[in-house]
Amino acid sequence: MAHNTLALDLFLVGSGAIIFALYLLTLFYFASKKKTLTKEFNKSLGIVFFFIGLASLILTSELFFSEPIPHQYIEVYGTMLAIFSLVTLSGGVSLYVNSDLRPVSYLAGLGGIISFQSANSVLTFSLSKSPLITSVMFILAGISGLFTIILANLNNQKSRSWFSLFFSLVLIALGVICIYTSMNAVFGHVATFVAPK
Repeated sequence: MAHNTLALDLFLVGSGAIIFALYLLTLFYFASKKKTLTKEFNKSLGIVFFFIGLASLILTSELFFSEPIPHQYIEVYGTMLAIFSLVTLSGGVSLYVNSDLRPVSYLAGLGGIISFQSANSVLTFSLSKSPLITSVMFILAGISGLFTIILANLNNQKSRSWFSLFFSLVLIALGVICIYTSMNAVFGHVATFVAPK
């Protein structure tokens, strides 16, 4: 295979987490100035999330149908990436059409619960070259999924603003770990092809 499907998908997860964090920080800033984001900004962000989710879904489908990695890895990584794809796609559409984000948050929350089990599987069966870091990545994804439910249901503007700030820090940590893991995977993939025989 000419590309590392899992590494590309992890890059998309990391990118999505960081973009979502920047969105929350923007919300926090605007709330502190007693302003709101424009519908055009939300629509453009919805397009970005839709295409991140679509690209992730395509790559995840490749994982399931071409099986470039052993089944146990597909069970753990593929399942979580499929949930990420669906949450990101539906979140993008919801932002674009300016609809209620609570239903998407419930899907994210359920994915978050499954992510904790994925962290347990990675740590228990060493399903990574760095099981501890990968488990932390899944735990942060799980926390993010559950935080999405809280954020979507907070009605007090001040509480929502401060929670957005805290949530954005979790998302940035998740994004950095995902992108770091992705870059290392790509480097390792390249190294196997250019290593002397």
